[in-house]
Amino acid sequence: MAIVKKQKKAEVFVSNKNNPKTKFSDKFKNFKQDLKIKTKEQLSAASIGGKILYTLVIILRILVILFWFIAPILITLAFVYDPGFRSLVWYICAKIKNVDTVNGMQVPSMDIAFVNKVINIAAPIICFVSFIIFLPAVVWPFYSKTQWRKRVFYATNLFFWPILFLVVDYSIYFLKSSFPKGPEIDINGPYYPLRIAYEVLNANYTPFSGWNIAYQVVWFFLIFLAVFVSVEASLIRKLRLDYEDLYSETKDSRSLVNQVFEGRLEFGEIKAENLNKEIKQLRGNLTLEERQRRLDRLDRLKQEKDKLKQEKSKRKSKNKKSTKKIDSKAKKTNKPKDKKDM
Repeated sequence: MAIVKKQKKAEVFVSNKNNPKTKFSDKFKNFKQDLKIKTKEQLSAASIGGKILYTLVIILRILVILFWFIAPILITLAFVYDPGFRSLVWYICAKIKNVDTVNGMQVPSMDIAFVNKVINIAAPIICFVSFIIFLPAVVWPFYSKTQWRKRVFYATNLFFWPILFLVVDYSIYFLKSSFPKGPEIDINGPYYPLRIAYEVLNANYTPFSGWNIAYQVVWFFLIFLAVFVSVEASLIRKLRLDYEDLYSETKDSRSLVNQVFEGRLEFGEIKAENLNKEIKQLRGNLTLEERQRRLDRLDRLKQEKDKLKQEKSKRKSKNKKSTKKIDSKAKKTNKPKDKKDM
């Protein structure tokens, strides 16, 4: 009965997957169900250390996707609301922008409204660019790089860029007092925008503010990810592990589909017009078979685990019985000796 129910579930899964009119919610449920089966298969087949590793891989896959959405928002909010970053923008604008002079005296051609305008223009650009960059630089390689050499190169990039941005952040904090500052301002003397921006920068810029810490969390997460990927790369090299099967279709099934349809097209069994329908049907059948194999394998693994548990319990009961027999024999042998001694 259990096998029949699983077969029906697999058939429903494939029919919903191949039906273009299926709702998105149903497709998402089917995707989660298939993902759960694949994950259970990997976890049940692995040892205790392997289970921990696979669990970390699954958690990090989810966190990387969340990072892709959250990190650009955190960076943008830190750029907009952190007083230190705002002061840095003010200082850069004062350094770059030409100063107006009237009768040999500098006049304020740039105020806080100009700085706010620059920040408001730059903020959405930073958010969009970081969102675009994190996809090919962080998210996609984490899923696609399966060979250990590529994982090592990916981990090196994950170490280099976060450390670079953190070094720049702390370097500004420790070296800000040595930045060009312009002449001192007299109460009745001329106005020097660079000097004002310098004073504001030294007063506000610190890596220990709330928004700056949120900015650093983004880079520390990437460093943690780099550590895990480097360990993972060494395991892939030593144990020849491959996590591609967890989330993607096997290469054998894709090549089998191609071979079948190449043969049918050569012999004229299929028309070019009906090719897409036939491909979907064959892939659905292959998915059904693969899914059923996974379910059967899970059943076998469960049965093997149950047998091992029963054998362990039998061994424990035998050991307990043997220890009881030894104790009873020892008591019997000790009793007459005590009488002789009396």
